[in-house]
Amino acid sequence: MAYTTAQLVDAYTKANLGKAPDAATTLTLDAYASQTQVGGLSDATAFANTLKLVNGTTAVAIETYQFFTNRAPSAAGLAFLVNSTTNTNDLNDAYYSKFSNENRFINFSINLATGQGEGAAAFAAAYTGVSYAQTVATAYDKIIGNATAAAAGVDVAAAVAYLSRADNITYLTNFVKASTGLTAAADIDLAVKAALIGEILNVATTSGLGAYAAGAKAMIADLSDGTLSTDNANGVNILTAYPSSLPGTSFTLTANVDTLVGTAGADTFTAATVSGANTLTGLDSIDGGNGADVLNISDAVTATNNEFALPTGLVVKNVETVNLVTTGYVDADVTGFSGLTKLVISSANTGGATNTVTVGDDVDVVVSAASGEVDVNGGKTATVTTRGDIVIDSDVLTTATVTSTNGGDADITSEMVTSVTASKVDALTINNDGEATVTTVTASDVTGTIRVIADTGTRALTVNLADYAGSQVRDDTATSLVVNVSGDAATFSVVTDAAESLVLGGSAAVTINGGLDATLTSVTVTNTAGATFNTALGTGVLFAGGAGADSIILGATTQAITTGAGDDVVEVTSALGTDGSINAGTGTDTLKLSAALAQTLSATTTFGGKIDGFEKLAIGTVGLATNTVNLSNLDSLAYITVGADTAAAVAERDTVTFGGLTAGQTVTVAGRTVTASTTLTGAQVATAFAGGTVTGAAVSGTLTDWTAGTASGANVILTSTVAGAVTNAATAGGVAGTAPAAPSVATTNGTGASDETADVTFGALTNGQSVTVGDKTYTAEGSVTAATVAAYFSGNAPTGWTAGAPSGSTVTFTSTTTNTNVANLVATSGYATTATAPTVTETTAAVVGSALVLNNLAANSTLELNGATVGTITANLKDSTGTADAITLVVNGASNIVNTGTITVAGVETVNITTTDSNKNANPAAASDLNLIATSATKVVVSGNHGIDFTGSSLAALTTLDASGVVGTGSTAAAAATAGAVTFTSSSTNLALTVTTGNGNDVINLSSVNVTNKAATISTGAGNDTVTGTASADVINLGAGNDTVYSTAGADTITLGTGNDIYVLRDSTHSVLATAQTLTDFSANTKADATASLGATATLADRTGDVIDVSDVLSGAVTGIKVQVAANAADAQTIIQNISTNDGSLTGFVLDSSTGKLYMDFDDNGTVDSVITLTGATTLTTAAFVTGLI
Repeated sequence: MAYTTAQLVDAYTKANLGKAPDAATTLTLDAYASQTQVGGLSDATAFANTLKLVNGTTAVAIETYQFFTNRAPSAAGLAFLVNSTTNTNDLNDAYYSKFSNENRFINFSINLATGQGEGAAAFAAAYTGVSYAQTVATAYDKIIGNATAAAAGVDVAAAVAYLSRADNITYLTNFVKASTGLTAAADIDLAVKAALIGEILNVATTSGLGAYAAGAKAMIADLSDGTLSTDNANGVNILTAYPSSLPGTSFTLTANVDTLVGTAGADTFTAATVSGANTLTGLDSIDGGNGADVLNISDAVTATNNEFALPTGLVVKNVETVNLVTTGYVDADVTGFSGLTKLVISSANTGGATNTVTVGDDVDVVVSAASGEVDVNGGKTATVTTRGDIVIDSDVLTTATVTSTNGGDADITSEMVTSVTASKVDALTINNDGEATVTTVTASDVTGTIRVIADTGTRALTVNLADYAGSQVRDDTATSLVVNVSGDAATFSVVTDAAESLVLGGSAAVTINGGLDATLTSVTVTNTAGATFNTALGTGVLFAGGAGADSIILGATTQAITTGAGDDVVEVTSALGTDGSINAGTGTDTLKLSAALAQTLSATTTFGGKIDGFEKLAIGTVGLATNTVNLSNLDSLAYITVGADTAAAVAERDTVTFGGLTAGQTVTVAGRTVTASTTLTGAQVATAFAGGTVTGAAVSGTLTDWTAGTASGANVILTSTVAGAVTNAATAGGVAGTAPAAPSVATTNGTGASDETADVTFGALTNGQSVTVGDKTYTAEGSVTAATVAAYFSGNAPTGWTAGAPSGSTVTFTSTTTNTNVANLVATSGYATTATAPTVTETTAAVVGSALVLNNLAANSTLELNGATVGTITANLKDSTGTADAITLVVNGASNIVNTGTITVAGVETVNITTTDSNKNANPAAASDLNLIATSATKVVVSGNHGIDFTGSSLAALTTLDASGVVGTGSTAAAAATAGAVTFTSSSTNLALTVTTGNGNDVINLSSVNVTNKAATISTGAGNDTVTGTASADVINLGAGNDTVYSTAGADTITLGTGNDIYVLRDSTHSVLATAQTLTDFSANTKADATASLGATATLADRTGDVIDVSDVLSGAVTGIKVQVAANAADAQTIIQNISTNDGSLTGFVLDSSTGKLYMDFDDNGTVDSVITLTGATTLTTAAFVTGLI
C-alpha cells in the first residue's frame, strides 16, 4: 500500500513510547516511505526497518528485563523506562545519549543484576561461582540459541570464545570499577557477568537471531499501534507471549518408553490415549530444548470422579507449556518439570471431587474444572474456573483470576499478590499472608462478602465491582479505598479500620449500608449514577459528591460539605458544627429534616446561612405536636415535601349521668355499684361513684376497662383504658333486696257500743324494705328493729285511726268513727322500686394528628405530600397581598393517599394539583382524598395519573375546577375510570362555576349554588360520571360513559354524550313548561321490563340507550306509566287527561313530536306536572323511563 512519512513517524513514536523521532531519524523514515512508494522497499521491510530504530531504547528495556526478571515490563513500565516525564534518566533522555546500543544493554544489565536491582538476588544465586566462559556459553544458548546461530552460519564456539576472552573480561572489569562504584570482588564479578550478558543481548538484537530478539521485535511491533495486546501490570513474558518464529517439530508419544529431545524451535509433544491406554508413562523423558515448547497430555481413560495423576518417574524439562486434558479429576504435581512457565489443566469430571495442582514459583497456572473444588499450590499467576470452591496458596503469586459458576467460595493466600479478579463466586477472601501488596480486586457477579486480609502499612486498595450482589466489602488495613461499581445497582457495607479516604466510582448506583470507620476523614463520590449512604457520616468527614444523585446523612459536621451535580439528598439530624456548611451544587437537591428539627433550625438565621444550592425541603414524619417552620430561614426553599404524619387513637370518653336514688336502689356502671341507704340526689350518686364520701351511699365492685374522673354535678366522665373506639360503658339500675313479711293484724270489730280496734304487730326491716298500714308507709334506711317500726306508726297513725303507745312491736289502732264496724285496717309490706339506669353519652374516639405550619412560603411554591395527613398542614404565604398567587400541590404516595386531615393554603388564588405516585411498577387504583381548605382560591387545576376526592374541602371562592388533565390508568377502562375519579361538592352559594373533568368516574355536585343567576358550565370526560348542577340554567356536557345527571331548579341544557345515560328528575318543579330542562341528545332506551308499563329494564347492561328516572316523583298510588306520542301540545294534554280517566292507576307521559317536549303526569290526575325538552325526539316508549316500580 506504500507508507507515508507520517505513518512511519506515528509507528516509530508509539514504539518509542510516545517519543517522536528527532530530525535525522525523521529524514530516515521519510526515505523509507519514499522507497515504498517507488518499489525500492517493500512495506514490510520499511516497517521492520522503522522499528529497528528503537533497538537502542525500547528493545534494551524489553530484553534486559526479560533475561534478569523473566518478564518484560508492562506498557506503563516501558513508558517509565523509555519516555517518562518523571524519570529524568529514561532511555530517551540526555543521560543515555552518550551510550552506544551495546553500552545501553550493558548498563541496564548491570543495574538489574547487582545491588538493589530487581533481578539481583536470582542472578547471584544462579551465577555466583560460575566462570565467565560458562556464563557466556549458557547465556548465548539461552538468548540466541546454539542451533539457531549455527543455522545462520555462526561459529558458536568462536563467538563464545571471543566474548569470554581475557581482554574483554579485563575491559569489562575496568568498566565496572569505573562506572558502578562497586568495590567488593564478588559484586564486581557478578557485574562483569551481567555486562557479558548485555553484550550477548546486543549481539542478538543487532543480528536478529534468537528467541529474545524475535520476542522483542514482536512486542515492539505490538506497541506500534499505540496499545499492547499482551499488557499485564506484572509484566509480559515475551518468550510465551510472542513465541519464536523458528519452526518446531511435532513429537507423538507411543505406548513404549519414549525419550524425546526437542529442537531450537517451538516443538509440540503429544501424549494421547491410544487403544484405551494413555501413552504417557513414568518411564518417558521429554526435553523440549530451546524455543517455546508445548506438551499436550490428553487423558480419555480415567472415569469421571476418578483421579488422574501424572505418572511417577516421568521426566519433563525445557518445556514451557503443558496442556493437560482429562475426564477425571486431577492431582498434578509438576514442581519437577524444570523450565515450565505455564500449566493449563482441563478436567471434565462431574463428580465433585477436589482437583489439586502443585507447581513451582515461575509457573502461570490455568485450571478449568467441570465440578468440584480446585486447590492450587504455588504458581506466579493463577486462573481457575470451576463450579465449586477455589483455594490458591502461593508465596509468590502476583495475580489470580477465579470463576465459580455455581457460586463457590474463593480463598487466595499469597505474600506477593497484587491483583485478584473474581467472577460468580460467593465469598471472596484474599489473605496477603502478613504482607501488604494487594492493591486491586475486580469482582463481577459476586454474591458474598469480599475481604482482604493484609498487614498494616500505607496501602491503597481499588475494588472494581460489576453486578455485585454481596453485602460487604472489607479491608481492615487499607489506608485508602476506591470502590468502583458498574452493571446492576449494588447495596453493601464498607468495613475498614484504617482507611482515611474512601472514593466511590463507577457507573451503577451504590448504597452503603454502614461499616464506615471513625478513621475516615474524606469520602469522595465520582460514581455517575450516585451513591446513597444509609448511615451518618462522621462529623469530621469531608464529603465531595459527584455527578450522580448522591444521598448522605449528616450530624454536627465541622466540614465544608459539597454534593456536586445531580439530584442530591442531604439529611441533617442536628445543627451543624463549627465551620460546618453544605453546598448542594447543581441539580435539584433536597434538604431533609425532621419536623421538630426544621422548627428549631428555622427559628434563627444561623442554619440558613450555612446551606446553599438546595431546591427542595423534605420534612419527615411529623409527630404528635405542632411544628412551625419559618421558610425564610431555610434558604427560602420553595418546594416542600411532607411525609405522613403521626396519628394516635384517643381513648374513648363516656359521660355518665346519674339520677337520684332512694333507699335500697342501686345503679351499676362498668362493674362498679352504688347502693343507696337513704334518698340521694343524682349529684350525690355521682360523687359516690367517683370515689367521694357520701352518707347513705355504699360503693362496691371494680371498674373494668374504664377509669373514672371526678364528679361534675350528676355527671362522671369515664375514660377507656383501651385506645380507640370501644363499646360504651354498660349501665344498669336495680334494687338491693326483697320485701319483708307483712305485719300481722288482729281486728276487734266495732259495735253500737264500742269503737273498732286493730292490733298491728311489726317485724324488723332491712335497708329499703317497707311496711304500709292504711295510707302510711315506713321505709327502712338501713336495718331497723320491730320496735322502731312500731314507734314510727305510733306517731303516724293512718287516716281514720288513732294510735296508742307501742307495746314492744305491737301498736293498737282505734277507729275515729265511733261505735261503728268499719272496714278492717290493712297492713302490707314492700320494697324499693328498681332504679333507673344512668345514661351514657359517648365521646367517639378520635384520631388526631400533628400540626405542621409552613410560614413565609413564597408564591408559586410547591407542596408535595408523600403520605397521609391525619392532622393539619397550613401553608402561609410570605406575601398574601397578591391577586394572582398560585401554589402547586403534588400528591405522590406509594399509591393513592387517603388524607383525613386538612391542607390549608391561605391567600392563594390558584391551586394546581398534580397526582402521581412513587411506585414504578403500578399506578394508583383509586383517587386520593384531599381535604383542601383554600378559601381564597378561585381556580383549582388537577392533572396526573389518578383523581382527587375533594369531600371535606372548603373552596368557597372557587369559580373554576379544571380536572381535564386527570388520566387514570388501569388494566381495563373500568379500572382506569375508578382511578381517575374526581369528586367535588361546591361550598359556594352564589358563584358561577366552570367544571371540567377527565376520564374518571367523576362526581360533581354544585347544588350549594342556590341563586338563579349563577349558571354553571360542567363538562365531563370519559367515565361513568354523576353530576348535579346549580339552581341556575346550567350547561352540562357529559362525555363518554354511562353518566347520571340529577335535575335542579334551573332550566339546564344537558348534553348526555355517548353511553347509556340516566337523567334523574328529583322534583317535579325542577322542569316545568316555563323553565323546562333540555336534553339535547337524548337517545332513548328501547329495552323495557317484562311488564312494559313499569318502564325500562332494571339491568343497565341490557339497556340500549338513555333513560329518564322519575322514581322520585311518581305518586305512590301509581302502578305504572303509559307513554304516547302526540302531534302537538294540545293533543298531548288531552291524551294525558284521557289516560287518567281510562287507564286505571296508570299515569300518562306524552311526547309532543313537533317540539320534542315531554309532558308528564306523576299522580294520575290528568294534569301536567313536569315538562322536559328532548331535542329532536319524535318517538318514545315506556322503556325510556325508570319508574322505581320494578
